[in-house]
Amino acid sequence: MPLRDIIGNIVRTVSLGRNKAPGDPDRLMPMREAAEKVYNALDGTTFPMNHSRPLDVRLASMATMLAARITVLGARPPSGELVQVPREEFALGMFREGGSVFRRHAETADAWVRLAVREADVRETITELCGKHGR
Repeated sequence: MPLRDIIGNIVRTVSLGRNKAPGDPDRLMPMREAAEKVYNALDGTTFPMNHSRPLDVRLASMATMLAARITVLGARPPSGELVQVPREEFALGMFREGGSVFRRHAETADAWVRLAVREADVRETITELCGKHGR
């Protein structure tokens, strides 16, 4: 990926929550950040974790679990507009890059990019899962 595209992705990711302060229930957070937050919160609980896999694979697995529980927003390339990703879409492929993108099976291009979730939804999921799995 050209450096220009990498920088553009970083700027767009950072700008997701630029108008919202941390802790604001409507603040959007990148899916990778959300997956990492949930992963860290569940580490040390009875939640089944596979520490032998690479970090990106573990975070992609957390993104899959999150997508089954909460609303996910994303952009379909080349559009930059965030829209709600239909839940059925997640049965057609898998998260990659730690949950940053979603790609359909047998396709080489990303179907959804700039994936994001509401911070409040992530907090609620952590509370629910930590209560269920001990912490």
